[in-house]
Amino acid sequence: MTTKPHTALCMRLLACLVFLSVCVKANDEPYTRKDIPSDQLPNTVVSSFHRRAVDSHEAPWRSIGRVNVGGLVHCSGTLIAPSIVLTAAHCLFDARQQKMVVPGTVHFLAGYAKGEYIAHSRVTRYVTSPGFDGTRGPSQENLPFDWALMTLTDPLGDMVGYMALHSNLTNIPPTENGARPKVSLPTTHVTTAGYPKDRAHVLSLEENCDIKAVLHLGHILMTDCIAIPGDSGGPMMQQEKGAWVIIGTQTAATQIGRTHVGVGVSALAFRHDLTLLLAEEEQKFATIDDKN
Repeated sequence: MTTKPHTALCMRLLACLVFLSVCVKANDEPYTRKDIPSDQLPNTVVSSFHRRAVDSHEAPWRSIGRVNVGGLVHCSGTLIAPSIVLTAAHCLFDARQQKMVVPGTVHFLAGYAKGEYIAHSRVTRYVTSPGFDGTRGPSQENLPFDWALMTLTDPLGDMVGYMALHSNLTNIPPTENGARPKVSLPTTHVTTAGYPKDRAHVLSLEENCDIKAVLHLGHILMTDCIAIPGDSGGPMMQQEKGAWVIIGTQTAATQIGRTHVGVGVSALAFRHDLTLLLAEEEQKFATIDDKN
């Protein structure tokens, strides 16, 4: 993807990264509160109170949900195929045991809102990049690889729907002599969604923000979207032909002074792995049909 990178500023911002997963308290139950108007918050407070909450029972928002990991951590995730959920790899790393979690301890709650959900499934397996190493934490080395594709036990997407990847990031024509293909998006505008820790039981949208820089061969997207713990794994979206589509997933955030930067991984980073997973899923269901 093409955009004008401000390399020096990008490097300063990446040095202050934090991941966006949230540790869950044992008594983490939905509650009702009156939000503080955003214009009454100190300038140093980063919150999601300015965001628009959406109805998780409506399409396409019901294809987004909470990723609950062993009752200890929550992130966000999005169905991008009937049984495949996109999230961030660091959400699946157990910081206490310093290893990736067992898939069966991960639950996806599609259309989650205020303690209820439309559909639920455990994760049967997940795929992450070989370049991701959770022991390194929110490092520059991990950023291009901080994605995960989770396969669900049940194809919830057949019930609630799922969101496609932007065609510009998937339908890439081959090039001659091994040249790197030129990939671009029609706009820099981006909308993100997630379950941030200050409103962890309501899906909200961070709107009217833009991609400010692209790094690591288009795999890292730096935006002016405000990202908060809990947003990790949430979708980065644009509209294509009137429908919301995925361009990447949220992974980290940083700040210098009053400059807030959201960081994500673009679909270019995992599109090949998704293609392989989809082929495997199609073969699995074809085998089931043959047996029936």
